[in-house]
Amino acid sequence: MGALDSLTVVELKQRLKDKGLPVSGKKAELIARLELEDDFIYLKEEEEVDNVPEVKKSSEDKVEMNCFSCDVRIKVPSDYSGKVKCPACNSSFRVSEIENPSDPFRSLLLRVRGGLVEKENFLWSHFWFGFFAPLVIVGASVVATNSLSSAAYYYNLLPYGCFLAPIFGIVLLFYGHSIGDRALYQGVLAGFVVAPVILFLLLILSDPFAGVEMP
Repeated sequence: MGALDSLTVVELKQRLKDKGLPVSGKKAELIARLELEDDFIYLKEEEEVDNVPEVKKSSEDKVEMNCFSCDVRIKVPSDYSGKVKCPACNSSFRVSEIENPSDPFRSLLLRVRGGLVEKENFLWSHFWFGFFAPLVIVGASVVATNSLSSAAYYYNLLPYGCFLAPIFGIVLLFYGHSIGDRALYQGVLAGFVVAPVILFLLLILSDPFAGVEMP
C-alpha cells in the first residue's frame, strides 16, 4: 500500500478513471480498489458511480475460482459480494458468499455456481452470425450456380449448399454451447427454425410449376 498511500486523492481518482473504475469513496477505499484491480474488474457504468457499494477490506484473504467461460483463474477477496468481469474473455458474472475452494468438492460447487449465474455478455452480433451463416452458404451456392452455368454447361451447386449448411450450423451450435456463447448457439437454433420457412416461401415465389401444362 506504501506507493499508493503516498498519492493524493486526486491522483488516486485519476488512476481509477484511467482504468475505468469507480472514483467515489474515501482515500482508503480508492487505494483498496486499485489494489484489487489486478485480480478482478468492477462492472459499473459511469452513470452508476454514486451507487457503487462500499468495498470492505476487513480481510486480506483471497480465494480463487475458475471463470465459467474460459477457465482462467480469478482471485476474489473472500468477503467480496458483487459483479466481476473476467479480464481474459470479458465474461461477467456475480459472486456471493464465496467459500474456500481448497476442498476440491467445494471448488466444484463454486464452479457450478459460477456457471449458473446470469451472464451479461449476450452479443447480438454473435446471434446474427449464428442465424445467417448457414443461410449464406445456401445463398452462395445459388449465386455460384448462376455464375458458373452457361448455355452449354449447367452446374447445380444448390444440393451441396443445402448439405453443407446444416453441417456448418451444427458445428457452430456445439461450438457456441461448449464455450458458453449463449448468443451464438441461440442464433443457430433460431436459424434452423426459420430456414425451412424461408426455403418454402422461395419455392412458392419461384413458381415451380412454370412451363408445366396442366391437364
